Amino acid sequence: MNHIEIIERQRAALHEAVRPFLRQGDSYALLDFPDYANVGDSAIWLGASSLLRSLAGRDASYAASHKDFSLDALVRHCPQGPVFIIGGGNFGDIYPAHQQLRWTLLRHLPDRVIVQLPQSIHFDGEEGARETAAAIAAHGQFHLMVRDRASAAFAQSHFDCPVILAPDCAFALGPLPRPVTPDRPLVLLLRSDGEQSGEEYAPFDSLGTTPVDWARLPAMPADVWRQAKWKALRSGRWSRMARHIEVLNAQARWRLDRGLALLAAGETVITDRLHGHILSILLGIPHVALDNRTRKVSAYHALWLEGLDNACVAGDAATAVVALSRLGRE
Repeated sequence: MNHIEIIERQRAALHEAVRPFLRQGDSYALLDFPDYANVGDSAIWLGASSLLRSLAGRDASYAASHKDFSLDALVRHCPQGPVFIIGGGNFGDIYPAHQQLRWTLLRHLPDRVIVQLPQSIHFDGEEGARETAAAIAAHGQFHLMVRDRASAAFAQSHFDCPVILAPDCAFALGPLPRPVTPDRPLVLLLRSDGEQSGEEYAPFDSLGTTPVDWARLPAMPADVWRQAKWKALRSGRWSRMARHIEVLNAQARWRLDRGLALLAAGETVITDRLHGHILSILLGIPHVALDNRTRKVSAYHALWLEGLDNACVAGDAATAVVALSRLGRE
């Protein structure tokens, strides 16, 4: 199956999963903006923003990261309507600040529908899972979207809430054009954070390519903020929140553009980042994906991407090198 067919199937599935929670004209909040360098989470934010805007016909009434979130501001700007939490791979105890935001929402907004957009779930210990389960049970209006079968099985056995399988929100971006012409045979995008698999990557030495990671992007220029604020004003969005949302989207777009340019520089890609895999699909780049520590790459691929004709998942680095040659690289 070609990558366009895969993308369109997932866009349709996303629309179907989210549509019951939002109607034209509804106000809503979108929370946990990724205020950090990870390109994949910026792709998720922009995909979710586009999807929700298409369903409601408007931007969010309130948006925030976990760092600048204010319960009072949420209630003031968005007194009614669903609260959406951005998807990704931080549902669990690896990233406690994001989980703390979920607990805060569940405990302090008992009268609001809260929708967790598609996540992968991973808990290293039982304590965090028990605390999350208690908060979900006490709330009663929490809807949990997950993007792989293992997460669905865990959620169904631990949490008392509707569990919905849905694709990653980055697919709402649709097919993307290559922003640059390839100038090298291969981009080797490998994690440099706590989600590294710990597998031996010595076989990659034979490829003669230095690994890169988009978690190490350069600092964002100040012009990104200034231009976003002027864009909001020129389009008649005068409120402080409207300008704030425009700035958030501009930051996410800047990070995504850097990541797309990094991937598109290669004729092919090998990556252990799930969104290295997903964005390579959106760009139509032949590539090989490896698993990370939480195995979310293979879990996602097995559910949504089987049969993709220009990409595969390899179990280890040596297999990835062989698989790459089969995708057309000598």
